[in-house]
Amino acid sequence: MNSKKKFLFLVIITLLFGFRWVTNSESAITQVGQWGSGHYINVFIENSYAYCAAGSAGIDIIDISDQTNPVLVSNFTTSGYAN
Repeated sequence: MNSKKKFLFLVIITLLFGFRWVTNSESAITQVGQWGSGHYINVFIENSYAYCAAGSAGIDIIDISDQTNPVLVSNFTTSGYAN
């Protein structure tokens, strides 16, 4: 997997989880973990899971309870384009 794509996912997760922290601090964003199966169109976070729409690759469900070690739980193939 391309490290650029993994970094993109991390940036999305960091912005979703850490946006308030980043805007209230002068600290730089620090990478704590990474995961990626490609370009994600949308990411929805619910509790400890990230639901990632991966276009024609379907939907990845990633356990993010340990932010330093995200784990792919499942991938669902969709009949169309997941966005």
